[in-house]
Amino acid sequence: MIDNIGNFLENAGGFYLVIAITGSIIFTIQAVLTISGLGHASDIDADISVGNDAMDDLSGWDGLHMFTFRGIVAFLTFFGWAGYFWGDKGWGGLVIAVLAGAAMMFLTGLVIWWLMKLQHSGNISPEALLQEKGVVYLSIPGERKGKGQVTVSLPKCTRTVNALSDTELKTGTPVKVVEMIDNDLFIVEALTK
Repeated sequence: MIDNIGNFLENAGGFYLVIAITGSIIFTIQAVLTISGLGHASDIDADISVGNDAMDDLSGWDGLHMFTFRGIVAFLTFFGWAGYFWGDKGWGGLVIAVLAGAAMMFLTGLVIWWLMKLQHSGNISPEALLQEKGVVYLSIPGERKGKGQVTVSLPKCTRTVNALSDTELKTGTPVKVVEMIDNDLFIVEALTK
């Protein structure tokens, strides 16, 4: 039985070639769709990954998803080509093909993981606004009786947030953020010259 499988593997060049060509065609279509901007949502995730399944924290190996549609296509493509070129070696050719496919699936997952790490949501934590300077955008009534808005200057960006104040502050008044009430509400005070 094992000898029959070994003989089949030695003569399976056509089988490997069909897998290689099919994988290459799908791989090429994926590349064209990705380059044209149409393929960003075409990746099917099987939720099998190294580390945690959460994509929120990409600081370690979290988010390294290998068994995605792209990863499986990369596996089949390189499995097929390696099998086509080394398949005449029988079981050794099969092992080479599987290792080549697995290596490419891992590399594909790694590249996607690196690209995901390059993404930045642009969100600023509310705590980062404390002690920063800004300007009143919408007037703020005094005695913390009503909300106004303040535009806070941060390195490389500005944020407009809701604010309360102990004193009435008119539009254009320079202020400093002194306290955080909640994620969307801050206490500000006028800057003295």
